[in-house]
Amino acid sequence: MFAYIPARSGSKRIPKKNIYKLGGIPLLVHVIKNLQKINFLSEIFVSTDCDEIKSIAEKNNAKCLDLRSQKISDHKSGFIELIKYDLPRYVDYCNNDSEVLFTLATAALVTPEIFMKAYKVYKQTNPDILMSCEEYSEPIWWAMKEKDDGYLKPIYPEMVLKNSQDFEKTYTDSGLFYFFDQTKLSKYNSHKIVKKLKRFEVPFKHRCDVNNPQDLEVLELKYKLIKNK
Repeated sequence: MFAYIPARSGSKRIPKKNIYKLGGIPLLVHVIKNLQKINFLSEIFVSTDCDEIKSIAEKNNAKCLDLRSQKISDHKSGFIELIKYDLPRYVDYCNNDSEVLFTLATAALVTPEIFMKAYKVYKQTNPDILMSCEEYSEPIWWAMKEKDDGYLKPIYPEMVLKNSQDFEKTYTDSGLFYFFDQTKLSKYNSHKIVKKLKRFEVPFKHRCDVNNPQDLEVLELKYKLIKNK
């Protein structure tokens, strides 16, 4: 199994977010350092379209192949596009080892211990994919949307009178990491429609999906909380 970290340069909402400095260290480097403490990985790869990110990765002993094609480096190229069109070259490099720990460069709060626990679950349960998850804090059946008249309306009006304890727990992708076999997953058009999708819940203080400047503030607070423990 090898680690694959996609780290493109062109984030529209937060320029250079993958190398944003947290505690004086780029987010990407936090992830690399945590992965280097794991004994089940044969290689740690960073896939990027940017010479600066490539240089940072290599200085920290991660491996980079040629810069990623621009066709799969824009904001519209998602998870499954990378699995189908970028990951195969890393599988080839690793002599057809197709088991992957795919983790985001922003997963700086995920500790080696969390990765190792998730790996153990992955090996024990043999899913198509194991995905980092979090439980929805409120029932999804209570969701509302704004109509054309500017007023909110329940999406599921028949559910609004039910108590929260009447609903099953529901989960969402926390956007931190995934374990899978590339040759199996590349057959699907989404990682969320596989037959065997296994969740791994990451503790609240160790997760932060970085999509806007406010998320960076939360990331900083959680980092300080963990460091000062």
